[in-house]
Amino acid sequence: MIQIAAQRFQEAGKILKRLPFAKSSLTVLSHVELRAKDETATLAVTDLNLRLEVRVRLAAPLSKAVAMLIPSDAFRAAMKADRDSEILFTHGKLGELHNLHLSTRCGGIAIHANYPTLPAEEFSARPTIAGPSTLLPAKTFESLAQVSAAASHDVSREVLNGVFFSPEDGGMLIATDGKRLAGMPATVPQSAEFVLPNAAVKVLAHRHFISQASTVTISGKGEEQLICFHTKNAILISKSIEGRFPKWKQVVPRKSRASAMFAEKERKSLHSWLTSLKGADNSVTLRSNKHDMLEVIHAHKGVVMAT
Repeated sequence: MIQIAAQRFQEAGKILKRLPFAKSSLTVLSHVELRAKDETATLAVTDLNLRLEVRVRLAAPLSKAVAMLIPSDAFRAAMKADRDSEILFTHGKLGELHNLHLSTRCGGIAIHANYPTLPAEEFSARPTIAGPSTLLPAKTFESLAQVSAAASHDVSREVLNGVFFSPEDGGMLIATDGKRLAGMPATVPQSAEFVLPNAAVKVLAHRHFISQASTVTISGKGEEQLICFHTKNAILISKSIEGRFPKWKQVVPRKSRASAMFAEKERKSLHSWLTSLKGADNSVTLRSNKHDMLEVIHAHKGVVMAT
């Protein structure tokens, strides 16, 4: 029996849900792997391209290691438990059939439910990661979330479906969909460049990663390249996107009067405002005035709305 405080389980679950494992076409991958030993448990989900793990403390220590798979239905039920309650998972077997028993409290009412499951050994094992490591500050993940808005989602242009980590110029994060390009200086690994897929970027946009530094380890090359982000309580392992990222510097003007720099305190609010202007009826024009000030003009259906 594995016993976890509902609040801790649900906080971990919110991170795991960043990877939509429940929609997997492979039955075993629609489960959450739960492995517990001593005073901690590790919850893991994967789609074979990404693997996400979160570690939580147990409400009661174990005398021996335990492993089981939580079906997506049982996972959703546990996520609805009262936050001040505890969640108990028990794995059983009747003949060749595996069964997971869930006990918790929801709305003050005791809940006991059984779910058919699979043996834990059928779940995909964590790949071996070995390579150079770099400590990335939380600021890198804030920048990653910002530039990712310009990444492509066109399946025919796979190499653009992510954010490019470039060690050039001291470190840059670049994203483009072929029509727009976003780039920000950032602390990135200097040992290799890679394109991190959008699905991994979405996971790293969770406040767990944005709020703290993470160690990134790069393992292998080419088709075998894996990128591992590791915090104290979470691990994300992602395949990189294979292919050559466009020469983005060629479209960025250098030492041009048409270029403009925004102060850090203004950048975040400007980015939020610009990304909120969605739809073909909205347009934005940048224009310099006689006082060396940059005007940002927003028009809706041709009518100027704000300057």
